[in-house]
Amino acid sequence: MIHSLKVFFKVVLPALLISQQAIATGNSENGIYSYIYTPDMSPSNPRYTELEDSITNSGIDGVFLVEEWDQVEPMPNTFDWSNLDHWLTLSIQHDKKLSIGVVGGRDAPSWLAQPPYNVPTVSLGWDKDGKVGGDCEYKEFPVPWNAYYKSRYLNMMTSLRSYLQGFTVPGYSGSALSRLEIVKVAGINVSTTELKLPVSNSVNDTYCLPASGIDNTTAWKNAGYQPIKILSAWGTIAAGLASTYSAKHLAVSIITGYKAFPKLNNQGNPIVGPNASTGDFLDPLTEDILAAGTSTYAGRFHAAWDGLGTNINANSGIYTELQSNVLQANPAGEIGFQLNTRAGTATTGCGNTHHVCTQAEYQVVLQSGINLGAKYLEVHTNDAARFPASMFSTYSAMIQ
Repeated sequence: MIHSLKVFFKVVLPALLISQQAIATGNSENGIYSYIYTPDMSPSNPRYTELEDSITNSGIDGVFLVEEWDQVEPMPNTFDWSNLDHWLTLSIQHDKKLSIGVVGGRDAPSWLAQPPYNVPTVSLGWDKDGKVGGDCEYKEFPVPWNAYYKSRYLNMMTSLRSYLQGFTVPGYSGSALSRLEIVKVAGINVSTTELKLPVSNSVNDTYCLPASGIDNTTAWKNAGYQPIKILSAWGTIAAGLASTYSAKHLAVSIITGYKAFPKLNNQGNPIVGPNASTGDFLDPLTEDILAAGTSTYAGRFHAAWDGLGTNINANSGIYTELQSNVLQANPAGEIGFQLNTRAGTATTGCGNTHHVCTQAEYQVVLQSGINLGAKYLEVHTNDAARFPASMFSTYSAMIQ
C-alpha cells in the first residue's frame, strides 16, 4: 500500500538523494550469507566454532558481519575494529563475499550526548520480544535526526571503509574492501540493523514504562519526532554511505507491522498502525524509505525482510508489499531475506508451532526465497551447521 508521505520525499529530499547517481553493479552480491554478530563472539563463546564452520561451509557464499557503534568507537575518533579481524581473515581465506552493518540506536556511544555534540536523548523502555511479558530494556536513546548523530555515524562508517581497504591476508589477493558487496543502511535502529525505533507495545502502552513514567509514544512526541525527520535522516545516511562505498550495494532491513516507528504523524497526532487484515503490512514511513532507496539507488539498492519462514510465498502479504514498493516501483528493484528459523528455538522455527525444522522444511524455506526472487539470503550459523546440503544446493541455484 502506498502512503501520502511520499510527497515529502519528493519535496524535501531530491537535492540530497538524487545527486547520488545510481551505479548498477550487477549480480555480484548473489548468494547465501552467514549471519555473524561479532561483539559477542570471543573464543570462549560456545558458538565460536559453529561460526567458524559456517564460513568454511562450501554452500555459504558470503558472511554478514554486524558490529555495534559504541564498541568500535568508544571515544570520538578512537576506533577499534579488532572484533572483525578473525572473521575477515577466515572470509578471505575461504573466498567469501562480505556484507556489513553497524548498529547505532541503543548501541550508539554515550559520548554523543556530551559536549561538544550534545545529541538529545529520549528516556525509553521497550520489550525485547515484542510482546507483553518479554524482557524489558531501558535506555537514554539518541534522536537520530540530530545533525551530529548523522555526521558522527557517517564518520565512523568512513573509518570502517579505511580499515577494510587496508585489511589483507598474506598469500591471498585483494583487500576486505574488494570482497565487500553489501553495506547495510543502518543507524536508525534499536539493537539490530533492522530499520526501526523503540515503540510502545500495541497491547499495553505502559508495559516497560521507563522511570520517567512517560510512555514511548509521548516521549517521542515531546522530543519532536516527525516521520519527515526520520525520512530525511535516513536519506542523509544513505547518501553518505552511497558516496563512501561507491559501487557497493546498499541494503535496508525491514520489519512488518506496528513495531517499526512511533504511530505519530508530522503534526504529532496519533495515526493508526498497519493493519494486516487489510493487506497493509508495512509502516507508512518504512514504505516511504523504500521508495527513496529504490528510486535513488536503482540497481544497487536492496530491501531485505528479516522474517522468511515456511509460511511465506508469492501470495503472502509481505511479499505483495515488497512487490508494490520495490519490485514494481522500479525495474531494477531488488530484494533479499533473512531466515527467521535459528534451528527452531523457543521463539522461532518452522511452521505455526515454531518446532525445530527438519531438513525438508528448511529446504522449502530456502527455495521459497529463490522463488520470490531474492538476490541473497541471510542464514543463522546453527542452521548452516545443521543443513549443509541444503546450503550448497540453494547456493548453486542463486549464483547462476
